Amino acid sequence: FFFQAEDGIRDKLVTGVQTCALPIYDQTGTDAGVAVGAVADGKSALIGVTPARTGRNTVTVALRGTGWTGITPQTVNASLANPAAGIESIVRPLTAVSPGIYEYGGPELSVAGAWTIRIDVDLSEFERIAYVVSIPVQ
Repeated sequence: FFFQAEDGIRDKLVTGVQTCALPIYDQTGTDAGVAVGAVADGKSALIGVTPARTGRNTVTVALRGTGWTGITPQTVNASLANPAAGIESIVRPLTAVSPGIYEYGGPELSVAGAWTIRIDVDLSEFERIAYVVSIPVQ
């Protein structure tokens, strides 16, 4: 079980609080990934990484809550970084898989450790909501 709590985001353009990283289990009880809830500008997101092991992973973002009612983002991107391993941000677009659910699958999380994942949700050319979370990869 991994728990991470922060009192805020250290980015002048981002406001919000990361709540915690919780393990995700499949139907057999096997550890299947990690999910983190975050709030920015009054809008909630659940950010998950499965299987949260080195190699190919899927990053899933669920934009949830009344703050998202009637809003369809223009783009949703993920920036993946592992500063302790010297890996700078790798930016990847997420694809809408259903209303409010966005995904990206790829091999970028190739090193174990705490990965910083920044999700940028572009509502227009002039409005962006950003979520920053830390996800452990084994």
